[in-house]
Amino acid sequence: MRALAKRLSTSRYGVLMQFIGAAWLFVTLARAEPWPSELSDRRCRTNPKRVSPCFTIHARLSAYNGSPGLRLWPVGSRRLLGVLPEEGAIRPDCLLGNVGFDTNLYGDYTVCPLTLERTGHMQMVCIEKAQRLLQEKEAGPTTPPRYTRLRGCSLEGRPAH
Repeated sequence: MRALAKRLSTSRYGVLMQFIGAAWLFVTLARAEPWPSELSDRRCRTNPKRVSPCFTIHARLSAYNGSPGLRLWPVGSRRLLGVLPEEGAIRPDCLLGNVGFDTNLYGDYTVCPLTLERTGHMQMVCIEKAQRLLQEKEAGPTTPPRYTRLRGCSLEGRPAH
C-alpha cells in the first residue's frame, strides 16, 4: 500500500490528482458564503433572527468551556442563556477582555432572544446593552475575590450607566 501511494504521488497521475484536489478546494472556499450581514453589522435589537422582544435581566456573565463560550445566569434562577455569536461580532465593547474563566461580570443586561425559550434547553441571546457592571475576579482558593465597578456600554458605542 505504501509503495502504491509513493508511486502515485510521484507519477503524473498523482500530480494531476493533487492539482485537481487543490483546485476543488480553492473553488469550494471561493464560493463559500461569507458571514451573514446581520452578524457583521453589529445588530442585536434589529437582528432578523430575533424571535421575541428584547428584555433586561440582572445576571452574571461568565466564560465556559463548550459552546457557547459565554453564558448569562439570571441571578436567582436555574437557567443559563447562551450568548451568540461566539466571535463577538454582536457584543458591546465594554465586555471584551473583562470576562474570563476566573472573572465574572454581574450587571443589568438588555438581551434579545435568538431562539425560543424551551424547558430543559439553553436559550440563545445576543447582548444589546450592559449597565451597572461589577467585575468579580477570583484570586485563589484561600483569597476572597476582588470586585471592581465598570462602566456599562451599548452596541451603539455610547456609555450606559
